[in-house]
Amino acid sequence: QKIASIEESLNKNDESMMTLSSAIADFKKQTPVHNSPADMPQMHIPSFTDTDALFSVDPENIRSIHSNIPAVSTNPTTHVSSHDNDFLPNELRTSVCKLLENFDGYTQKDTMQIATFGQTCQLSGRAKTKTEIPKVLSDISDTIHSKYSVDPNNYINSIIVKRFQGPASALPPHSDTDSHLSPESHIYTLSLGDSCKITFNSKCTSSTEILDLSDNSIISMSTKSQRYWSHEIQSPVSSDNSVRYSLSFRTVHKRHQNSTIIIGDSNTHHIYFHNEKNRSDLGKEISGKRVKAYTISDINPLDCIGYNNIVIHVGINNLKKKYANEDGTIDIDGTFNDWLTKVIRIKQLCPYSKFTISPILPTKIKALNDKAGMFNYYLVTCRNNFWTLLDFNSFANKDFMLDDNYGRYFNVSSGFRDRIHLGRLGISRLSLLIRDAVLRPRYKVGSRSYASVTRNQSYRFPSLTET
Repeated sequence: QKIASIEESLNKNDESMMTLSSAIADFKKQTPVHNSPADMPQMHIPSFTDTDALFSVDPENIRSIHSNIPAVSTNPTTHVSSHDNDFLPNELRTSVCKLLENFDGYTQKDTMQIATFGQTCQLSGRAKTKTEIPKVLSDISDTIHSKYSVDPNNYINSIIVKRFQGPASALPPHSDTDSHLSPESHIYTLSLGDSCKITFNSKCTSSTEILDLSDNSIISMSTKSQRYWSHEIQSPVSSDNSVRYSLSFRTVHKRHQNSTIIIGDSNTHHIYFHNEKNRSDLGKEISGKRVKAYTISDINPLDCIGYNNIVIHVGINNLKKKYANEDGTIDIDGTFNDWLTKVIRIKQLCPYSKFTISPILPTKIKALNDKAGMFNYYLVTCRNNFWTLLDFNSFANKDFMLDDNYGRYFNVSSGFRDRIHLGRLGISRLSLLIRDAVLRPRYKVGSRSYASVTRNQSYRFPSLTET
């Protein structure tokens, strides 16, 4: 009966919604018919390997499914955040030039020489200190912190010096997309010595930006911008044997390879990252931030740029009476389509990220659980090649209600009964599920990846079993 009503409502909508109807048809073919709820404790959902992909990373395919979502044809970020001349005081500039001229630890790479100071992260994930940062370079870092009001969480701890000399010395096209860079940080590049032109090429459009870098000038590029822009310095840099130094000041740490943004409602508000409020719900291996999105309209896809992991916790607020139609009904089909539109837009902006979806969790209110069950039903049947689902069944009791152990059901001091939100143990469990989703796909379960195993697990739906 539920499936019949879904199909009827879908047929009334535009063609873009028929993708869901196709998913239901595939689901019906592979799901046995149960005559009563008693013999239906779980519902098997076909895995991604059993069905065709509903969505593709290809923007053209996404646009054909949801015509109201434009392809990424504009630049989400600017090529540089700032460009300033005469940055260093004369005394400090003279001291750093003297240091770089007398330094004998350069390594030849292509047509330039490179030296690294401070923290560097190897491909193996280990963090090593190659060379202590000299005081004069630390003074420059302090100047940058002061001038640009750098967040203390993103203080500079890595400096790369590049030495260019002669007409053949150049910088090939590249983007600084090191996975160990803090996604909320900036890369500050100071140019000393001979002047040059740096070219920025958009990866989204055909646009090109050219900046003149004079002696003692500095540019600031956000880490996010590196996803959409490349930069280069074409030869000849100089017609004579002049020398130019490029100093890049960065924020790196091995935990940033697991950088994670958590978008969610009040149930994710108290999930803390490492050293945040003296807690570490997600462990020291993960860095990131939380973004409040109490409703679907609050989700801003641009917040996700730069993060290697995107966790979207689906809240229940859009299914409450406050958002009902004039006749008092909730348009679950439209609500799901609005949510899916946001997620696909994020995927277009962040094709490099790993997506984890936390479905709507059970509550102590049956009417809300019925709506949540239908939303989750859509969510699981549309499971595809770019997201992994968390297990929401473990929060429910045998009656498919929020388990007392995980809910904040009764506050003795105030007498208030909270029938929706997670309690301390519930938040801890949700934190553990998120942590496993971020870290575990790197590991193996037997001969299979953890992601492959979790992708094929079964899910149950309270609203459907109660029908």
